[in-house]
Formats: sequence, structure tokens, C-alpha cells
Amino acid sequence: MPVSDNDIILSVNHLKRQVLYDVSFEVKRGEIVLLIGGNGSGKSTLLKAIYGLVPKWDNPNEENSCKFVQFVSKDITHAKPYELIQKGLVYVPQKNNTFDQLSVTENLEIAATHLHNQTELKKRMNAVFEKLPQLATLKSRTPFHLSGGEKQQLALGMALMQQPLMIMLDEPGAGLAPNTWQQNLETIKTLNQQGITFLIVEH
Repeated sequence: MPVSDNDIILSVNHLKRQVLYDVSFEVKRGEIVLLIGGNGSGKSTLLKAIYGLVPKWDNPNEENSCKFVQFVSKDITHAKPYELIQKGLVYVPQKNNTFDQLSVTENLEIAATHLHNQTELKKRMNAVFEKLPQLATLKSRTPFHLSGGEKQQLALGMALMQQPLMIMLDEPGAGLAPNTWQQNLETIKTLNQQGITFLIVEH
């Protein structure tokens, strides 16, 4: 089936960054795309470069320098992370993705401090607890007292507070037992069926 431009939610063209050379790919709206590679292959760097957390090589005198990254048909090559959140693109890093001294509820609240609207904040939080019912039983716990799988659920819940169109996950299965990762994968599949596109990198 031919793919129209409207079906492409993320497009990366000729991205370059030290360990990355001329990377190009597309993610269609509604897909779960998995990128795999060994340690040091540039998986995390790729997500960080897309999200503006590390600079891309952009030499106008070099023919194959970074051309552009598009999200929902808009150029985001030089966009800041907070701008990408507003556009509906959220990145969940592998490490340091929660605040260990804050409760589950407080982590969700801090993920949406930009709202300045308590009614909307509570609405989104209730929606997260509905999508991730396991978190609803852990509201007062801190990430320090959560299992690895529960902590990944919280990181995902914080991403959902942004009402994203697409979530980029950096090795969400790292350190998890196979059955726990399978449970979290089922959650990702369910969220995908509800309309969220996923780009996942894994070892």
C-alpha cells in the first residue's frame, strides 16, 4: 500500500553525530518501531540527537550533513526539548527518568507543571491511572521503593501526562526480568492501540 506524506509522523534524513553516519528512516503514525544494536552503536545518541539533547552535525558546506528531522510534517531539526513536548513528541531516557525522592503522584504532577491548571492536571493524572492501573496502587511510594518494572511504568506515566502523539523509549527493558518486560510490552501495545506511536531502541 502506498504511504502518503500524512502517514509519516517522524522522518529523519541524513542525521550525523560522531557515532552516527547518514542515518535516515521514517516512522508511520500508529506504528511501534524497534531499533536494535550493540553497546556503543549509537542507539541512545540517535534518540538524543532527534530530541535536541545533543547537537547534530550541521555543516552547510558538507553535502551529507544533517538535512532535517521532521515531526508531523514540521521541521524540528533545531527545536528544543520543551518545544517538542508541546508538539507531542516525548523522550523517555533509560536512566534518571524519575525523581527518586518524590512519590508517584508527585512525579506525575511535576511532569505536567507547565499546565498551571489543577483541574486539567487531575484529569490527566486520572487518565494515567486508568491506563496504568498498577500505578494507582503505588501513589504514595517513591521510585526508590519501586521495582524496576514499576519504575518503568512510572516513567511511562510521566510521558503520558504530556498527552503525546509519539513516545521515544531508550532501552525500556534494560535490567528487567523477561516476564516483567513482557508485561510492560503489553502495556506499550495497549497504548499503541489507543493511538500513540512508539520508537523504541533496545540492545
